[in-house]
Amino acid sequence: MPSIPEMAEIWTTMEPAMFNAASGKKSPKQALNDAVSSLHKTIKQKYKDK
Repeated sequence: MPSIPEMAEIWTTMEPAMFNAASGKKSPKQALNDAVSSLHKTIKQKYKDK
């Protein structure tokens, strides 16, 4: 894994996405699409100066 601060955001976002997909709360495609969208927003907000 890359040793960059942004990786923490990946794990934080992917945990609930995987739970939602596995539990049937969301389809796998929808859970991952939502996670990617959230990641883009979070990384842009928190790491915009990089």
